[in-house]
Amino acid sequence: MKAGIIAIGDEVVSGDVVDTNTLYISRKLTASGYTVKLRIQVPDQREGIIRALDYSLPRVDLLIITGGLGPTGDDITTCVIAEYFGFECMQSEKGYMLLKGAEEIENDVGMIPGMLIKIDNRELLLMPGVPEEMKNIFDRFISRIFTSRTPHLTFRTCGITERMLHEILSSVFQDMKGFHFYPSWRGVDLKIMPDNPEEIQNIRERVIGAIEDYVYAEEDIEIEEVVGKMLRKGGYTISVAESCTGGLVASLITDVPGSSNYFMGGITAYSNDAKIKLLNVSPENIKKYGAVSEQVAEEMAEGVAKVFKTDIGISTTGIAGPTGGTPEKPVGLVYMGVHINGETIVERRIFRPPRGRVKIESSTYLLFMLYRRLKKK
Repeated sequence: MKAGIIAIGDEVVSGDVVDTNTLYISRKLTASGYTVKLRIQVPDQREGIIRALDYSLPRVDLLIITGGLGPTGDDITTCVIAEYFGFECMQSEKGYMLLKGAEEIENDVGMIPGMLIKIDNRELLLMPGVPEEMKNIFDRFISRIFTSRTPHLTFRTCGITERMLHEILSSVFQDMKGFHFYPSWRGVDLKIMPDNPEEIQNIRERVIGAIEDYVYAEEDIEIEEVVGKMLRKGGYTISVAESCTGGLVASLITDVPGSSNYFMGGITAYSNDAKIKLLNVSPENIKKYGAVSEQVAEEMAEGVAKVFKTDIGISTTGIAGPTGGTPEKPVGLVYMGVHINGETIVERRIFRPPRGRVKIESSTYLLFMLYRRLKKK
């Protein structure tokens, strides 16, 4: 089955808005057995939309269209689609346009529904461009066919690059047809769709045997959700001390519904004075080893656990950049500590700039460190 995506919007084409929708849709479609043949961006212009339809339709079985469904004057997608296929375009009570006769897919986080139409042997799905609304509709749509067409495997990894992952697996598998790698700042996802579904269990065992140390999930779930389940199951409480990540670790943890059951609080101790006064970090250690050091990361993790009286304390201290690095302590250097019931470990890693990447990668890796510790409990 072949699929295509058209993202519509002046702001998407100009770059004022980053088009994360097509990435999300592509990954979900691939995992559901589709081959994504094309991704097109066009402005809010009738001629551009028509040309995109002319090009796409002969090449796909499913066409996903996002953007331009709102109630404002430049939201012309619905009526252009209606004109193109000979449907009736009608205005809803709330001002946005609808395709008469289309199947509406509920939107739980916004007012504009998804609209699904069938033309000959093809399906067209129209969705709003707001990412949260698009995901809500698309997940509902794709769940109808997810896993039913092509059995597949999913592995979510952390702490390993795409290149290293490929090298390890290529030493295990002579033929890597059907292996798809999806790198991001949070890790590398691996999707495998074997030609022979009967081989799927054998492939899984061989993959796990090769990369188990880097895998934290075999489903589409974030590391903070995995850790949250482990904390809840183990009856643990946790607190966070952050410097270079500026509260991002706490934000990730509290993104998970129900995190109040185990997350007790966090301290963003950016300055040396804050580390000393709020977390009881030794001034001597800061002077001797520096704020970015194994010793300080250890004391931060232990200190925050004492402040909040939690079973677990975790910490970050590093140099996010773009300035502040030295030959001994380059930009991207982060020390991360995990303290659990009296035992503390610290890891030193150098993450690649820019600043945002250092913060995201180190926050994710710290949670992965915690996952590995909890897994051993």
